[in-house]
Amino acid sequence: MTLPIALIEQDARLRDALALSLTTVGGYDVDTYARPCDMSLPASTYSHLLTNITAIKALQWPVNTVTYSAHPVTLTRRFPHIILGKIPAFSEQVRSISATMTAIKQDFADITAFIYEIEKLKQVERRIKPKGLSRYENSAEHSWHIALLAQSLMPYAENPVDPLRVVTMLLIHDIVEIDTGDKFAYVAEHDDFENEHQAAKRIFGLLPDPMASTYLSMWEEFEAAKSHDAQFAKAIDRLMPVLQNLNNGCQSWLEHGITVEQVLKKNAGVAKASEALWMHVTDLVKQKAQEVGVPLS
Repeated sequence: MTLPIALIEQDARLRDALALSLTTVGGYDVDTYARPCDMSLPASTYSHLLTNITAIKALQWPVNTVTYSAHPVTLTRRFPHIILGKIPAFSEQVRSISATMTAIKQDFADITAFIYEIEKLKQVERRIKPKGLSRYENSAEHSWHIALLAQSLMPYAENPVDPLRVVTMLLIHDIVEIDTGDKFAYVAEHDDFENEHQAAKRIFGLLPDPMASTYLSMWEEFEAAKSHDAQFAKAIDRLMPVLQNLNNGCQSWLEHGITVEQVLKKNAGVAKASEALWMHVTDLVKQKAQEVGVPLS
């Protein structure tokens, strides 16, 4: 089989496998053989090479063909390709890696298409401003923020939850807003499951399986909010804007005429994560609302 030099250079496993066959060849390491460059092999090295490898040939050399001679020779050639034909273990490893790389190429193309697509989430504006900034935050910033909030509050969850699943749900839950846009939590049309579900199918469908179906399933689980993981993740998603308003003078509540009663009713699901936590946040909301003039009802 033909093995491009570039492939050897790029894959450490190939270099390691080749090194097993080219062990201590006259002091030349495997990188020297794998790199396409001019090099001279003294007769002793060439003899050692023939001893350690039963068959090795070089193709497309710019000058005359190499012969398997035990006579003293000095070789100066450029290595565009190496053929390793009678080194069974190495050949099998190369074939296996080659097949894996073929699969990786397609999967990688699908994954990068997904990654390029979700960058659009940085363009989706929400209704709250980061403290000290005049602009509104975007949904990508929100997803990062709640992922860290979830990790930080996980010790206070009333039910056992899986950290990886919770964080994954939070990182992917708003990806659908690339198609649907962000909807303010306190408007009647905030819940738009059908359109969001179609968006989830389209965007996660860019990924190879089983990744695509796994992410779609986790998005659906988050929306249903029936499992402990989903309930905790949903609670964190609700809690984050409340904390941001407490920190930035209740900016979005005041801008949109939201009352304390609305805030507490809309975000009561935080109690599913931790009743004690929600009781504490409720007290903070009432206190801050009084300070800045958010109406009670």
